[in-house]
Amino acid sequence: MTAYPAQARARYETMAYSSRIEGASPHELVALLYEELILSLTLLAHAFRVGDRVKANSQFSRAATIMNALEAGLDVEQGGPLAETLAGVYRSARREIMQARTDQDSDRLDRLITAFSDMSDSWRKIAA
Repeated sequence: MTAYPAQARARYETMAYSSRIEGASPHELVALLYEELILSLTLLAHAFRVGDRVKANSQFSRAATIMNALEAGLDVEQGGPLAETLAGVYRSARREIMQARTDQDSDRLDRLITAFSDMSDSWRKIAA
């Protein structure tokens, strides 16, 4: 029995997440990235609301990394106009996140969370 239940829980969550990634199709991986982006934006908005700059910086970095991964994963040759449109969406969202950080604007993040939740639902349907 561990003296640190939070650490044990975090380890099990990491293992569960890793196994989800290992068996995922490309569409499922995008859906997972959307899920993680939504979580990160939600935590960032909360950090703004409570004035937690350390958590805000951490979640901002995480959201930016996920946005970069989403854009890097686009194949413009195969995806054509859809991939180009998504690249534009990701660039625009990155600008919105940066402006939200500058303004400490959780409402701006809430709008992004809604938009990416809709996109996530679509990707989950594609992956199914």
